[in-house]
Amino acid sequence: MMMEATATPKKESYFYLSALTVLSALAVVMLHFNGIFWQHKQEIWLSSCLIEALFYFAVPVFFMISGCTLIDYKKRYSTPTFFVKRMHRTLIPFLLWSLISLVSMWNYDSTLDLHPWSVVCGIMKQEYMPIYWFFMPLFAIYLCMPVLADMEHKVKTFSYMALLGCITIGIFSMLRNNGLPAFNQALEAPLCGGFLVYPLLGYVLHHKELSMKARGWLYAGGLLCFAAHFISMYWFSPAQGGICGVFKNYLYITTIIQACAVFVFFRYHADTLARCKWIKRAILFAQPATLGIYLSHMYVHYTLTATVCDATSVLYRTLGAVTVFVLLTCGIRLLQKFRFLRYLFP
Repeated sequence: MMMEATATPKKESYFYLSALTVLSALAVVMLHFNGIFWQHKQEIWLSSCLIEALFYFAVPVFFMISGCTLIDYKKRYSTPTFFVKRMHRTLIPFLLWSLISLVSMWNYDSTLDLHPWSVVCGIMKQEYMPIYWFFMPLFAIYLCMPVLADMEHKVKTFSYMALLGCITIGIFSMLRNNGLPAFNQALEAPLCGGFLVYPLLGYVLHHKELSMKARGWLYAGGLLCFAAHFISMYWFSPAQGGICGVFKNYLYITTIIQACAVFVFFRYHADTLARCKWIKRAILFAQPATLGIYLSHMYVHYTLTATVCDATSVLYRTLGAVTVFVLLTCGIRLLQKFRFLRYLFP
């Protein structure tokens, strides 16, 4: 990818990170309200595949935003303060909501093992609320931040590390998992293992200026990867009797390119949204509620599908998801005014 000389975006352009945060939170809700996708129902297969592929960027973009906002934390505070802030912002809410999930599950299954060690293992393995898997790689990324923060020439160094991750993990793992065992897993570079490639890419793409030509190629690549993901699931899953995983993995190069395309598009075009005052106000209003939405929206989804809503309905999985997102945003912003609830709705 061709890049022009390093140039940090102007401070006012940071609005795009707020827009991306809200979009990614909405995308997560869309994905989970579309959970019927995993049941492979033929009558709704087209719509469920489309939603799944279209919003698959959500979690990777969240990790990219963390790279933008947190790697340079030492310019603002010390490392102990960084970890205290992360504990208040994510660890404590994760533990509290995991316990809420445990209580909720116990109401339906009184035989649940409540031995302290079993509870600890259940929380660590996200047995009580599977969507909380997101927090484990997030915590691992946090533990890497002090090392990343101390590196010199960050953009050049992270560019190399991210490229290494895209090749040895994003490409090699995809090829190996699709029948080419020559790409040995030992080739995966530990320097940028797992989801670390996303905060690295987020930092680089936040600080580098891309030429219009480079952006055009990236957007085309993102659309191509979306299409490959969607078509492979839609056409090949029925024959396999399950979900086709040829391009379906958060660490595959197809997902990486799609997430980068979304990220870069908003970096260069979010100011257009900001010109519309009500859209800008809505985004800035919703941003502080995004983590609370992630933590709580599945309870609303379970309640609705168990009582009044049809989980297979296209209307429910689209307009219904957006409506719940808006209502949760308003409710959480109201609840955040009560200080004693700040750990439940950070």
